Amino acid sequence: MDQRSSRADGELWHEVSVSRDDVRKGLYDEARNCLDALAGFRNNFPAALCEFERLEALELVPPR
Repeated sequence: MDQRSSRADGELWHEVSVSRDDVRKGLYDEARNCLDALAGFRNNFPAALCEFERLEALELVPPR
């Protein structure tokens, strides 16, 4: 399964390249990959977390 996007100049590039077989066999799960990325957000993006906390303190974003 290829998901492709086109640029403004019409050129295509791959964002995700995985076979349908891998998806069927459970070897690739986009939802699981997204959840894993969110679970590691605090460690993977500490500067972004600090910014969220700063904005939260200023009441510029809704509280968690």
